Amino acid sequence: MISTKIIKLVYILITIFTSFVAVIGFIVSLITLFKSPLAGIIGIIVVPLLWLLYMILARIYLEVLIIIFRIGEDVQTIARR
Repeated sequence: MISTKIIKLVYILITIFTSFVAVIGFIVSLITLFKSPLAGIIGIIVVPLLWLLYMILARIYLEVLIIIFRIGEDVQTIARR
C-alpha cells in the first residue's frame, strides 16, 4: 500500500501547485481588468474553471492509478495460490 500513500502525496503536491498557479492567474486577471475589461472578466471566469477542470482530471487519473495498483496486488495474490 505504499503506492497509495505516494499517490496521496502526489495529489497534495498537484493541488498546491495548481492552486498556486490559479492564484497567480487570478491576480493577473485582476490586473488585466484595469487595462482591458473584457480580457480581465474572461480571465476571472476562466481561471477558476480551468483550475476545477484540472483538479477533476488529476483526481480521476490518480484514482485510475490506484485501481491499477490494486489490480496488480490482487493478481499477485491470485498467482501465489
